[in-house]
Amino acid sequence: MKKILSITLTILILLSSFTVLAQDNIAVSLASVKSKIEVPANLSEFDSSVSTRKDKTIYRFNWYNSDRSESLSVTATETGIITNYSYYSNDMYNRADKQLSSFTRNDAQLMADNFLKKAIPEAFTDTDIFVYKNISVDFSENGTSYSVLFNRELEGIEVIGQTATVDILVKGENAIVTNMHTSFDKITYEDIKNGKAYIENKEEVYKAVFPAELMYVKKKYDDKEFSLVYRLKGGNGYISAFTGEKVEPFSDAELYLKNESMSDSVAGMGGSEFTPQELKELENVKNLISVEDAVKLIKSESLFNTNKNSKVISSRYNKLDGKYTLEVSLQTDENNGERFVLDAQTKELKSFYSYDYSYDAKTDKKLSEKEISDAEKVIDAVIKKYAGTVSLKGNETSVNNEYVSKSYIRLENNVPVDGNSISVTYKDGKITSYSKYFEDKTFVPLEGVIATEEAYNKVLEYHPIKLCYLNTGEEYKLCYTLDLVNGYVEIDAKTGEKTRATQNAFNFYNDLEKHWCKTAVEKLAQIGISFEGESFEPEKEITQLEMLRLFGAAVKYTSYLTLDAENLYKTLERENIVPKTERADASPVLREDAFVYLVRFLGYERIAKAEEIFTTKFADQNLISKGKLGYASILSGLKVINGNGSLVKPKDNLTRAEAVVMIYNLFTNIS
Repeated sequence: MKKILSITLTILILLSSFTVLAQDNIAVSLASVKSKIEVPANLSEFDSSVSTRKDKTIYRFNWYNSDRSESLSVTATETGIITNYSYYSNDMYNRADKQLSSFTRNDAQLMADNFLKKAIPEAFTDTDIFVYKNISVDFSENGTSYSVLFNRELEGIEVIGQTATVDILVKGENAIVTNMHTSFDKITYEDIKNGKAYIENKEEVYKAVFPAELMYVKKKYDDKEFSLVYRLKGGNGYISAFTGEKVEPFSDAELYLKNESMSDSVAGMGGSEFTPQELKELENVKNLISVEDAVKLIKSESLFNTNKNSKVISSRYNKLDGKYTLEVSLQTDENNGERFVLDAQTKELKSFYSYDYSYDAKTDKKLSEKEISDAEKVIDAVIKKYAGTVSLKGNETSVNNEYVSKSYIRLENNVPVDGNSISVTYKDGKITSYSKYFEDKTFVPLEGVIATEEAYNKVLEYHPIKLCYLNTGEEYKLCYTLDLVNGYVEIDAKTGEKTRATQNAFNFYNDLEKHWCKTAVEKLAQIGISFEGESFEPEKEITQLEMLRLFGAAVKYTSYLTLDAENLYKTLERENIVPKTERADASPVLREDAFVYLVRFLGYERIAKAEEIFTTKFADQNLISKGKLGYASILSGLKVINGNGSLVKPKDNLTRAEAVVMIYNLFTNIS
């Protein structure tokens, strides 16, 4: 069994000597940071902390006002390369009526680009740059939030995994950068100018390494049947640009902590003067115990029986209520170790515990072939009983410590079914885990499926082969991969078309020129409220499901646009907006019924039901059904509906254009 020893200590250990923390480094880092960003004058309080991971030191600087209602935090390397920026103010999250702004996606992209160039100038050189990739937007009572993503390019070639993200909050006409995160290294990479020859027929080589695979999938969560698609076996991978061999990317959850200086000095930082609070903080950290001395201290205490060969894997200085603590984690090659916390000023030991995770990596008992065979028999019996007559494609038996496991994917028409599988794990004479997920859906027949070669040509048409730099752990290698700028690698196995169309919120639509709804549609598209596809079809009758997603995204959360039908209707039923008896996903919606649903979304239904107090300006108000006049009157009073001339046409079906303009009028006329 896993051994975890935990010992909490209350003894005091006082030291007569200490090693000075690298004050010079923290001062250099702080000076560099202050030369690049503006700290609001009212943020007069200041503190800092320092952490290490894999021989990298990261400083965290915090500025805030007296009541901490506003704050700014920045993390940076020893030489002042900013890796994170975070600004917070209580005022940012004061809820208010939703408002449209003249601030656009283009404005957000430009603002983010300018911020990056000021905050991390080291990342913008003649050969090295962050290039705009895409933008996402969320619209709520708190304002419009933009998240702008940039990819790093070195000598015009993308560096996989090296990105920068800038978040912007817009309230009314005011825009502010709230967060920035970067991940980039000073990298070594294969020299593309050293005479090496690129492989020939890169597409054919890539096909051989990552062949196309026919698979059953649900294109949407609430689909009633599985469709046939082609995907790449092994996903979108990488091959060497010089040998054609498969290249595995380096995987490290802590990769973002490996930021290094991209210049050897911080020359030119002049003009960054420290405030009294910053000078006080630098003086405070000057006398904190060093990580090296803290480790010597803990290893010298015989009561703890620490492993003398353990090494530091992480450390962090923290400040709470004016007190500094140092947390250090030690680990040996056998995957066990200790963690302790010291008062970094008094050297008082606060806590200590040891751990041993080696049981997960090894076992005292090695299973014999007969024991494995017996386990497989039990597993196979369970699979046979619970899988029934469903065809399966199985993986090889997995033996991990004393656990024996088998996992199978479901087959229909000898084609794998995405997400449908059964797996069993056995240990010490019993089943320790069992999972099965088979969906009761129909499957489209195999007739009409295009050939694999034709399918792959379609994949390459949508996602051509491109060069990139890939981190393999020790160096960045030049590789070929698919360009995913046009989305996910998956095509319909019968039509050859992409199965996942890119949301057309930013490119706008191709059928709105001179249409009366053009301004409204494009304004809402800027904040992510739109329909998929290249055409808007403004005169098309909107379905109930489309309308509810649109109203929900506008009045509540933009995530309503992507909710599957079942979850959307369940949510709206709980919110008393659409009773179960009124559900009609694909049906058109009468204009007067649309008025009812929008008023329910707005929370005004109790008032709307008092029909006797309402009237409207519309000449055909007598055509409004009994009980619905109040809804039309409220929306008319709010200038959400204006009618066609003097007519409201309550019995006409609502069009897509009319639905969007209702929302646009709501935002425009309510402050």
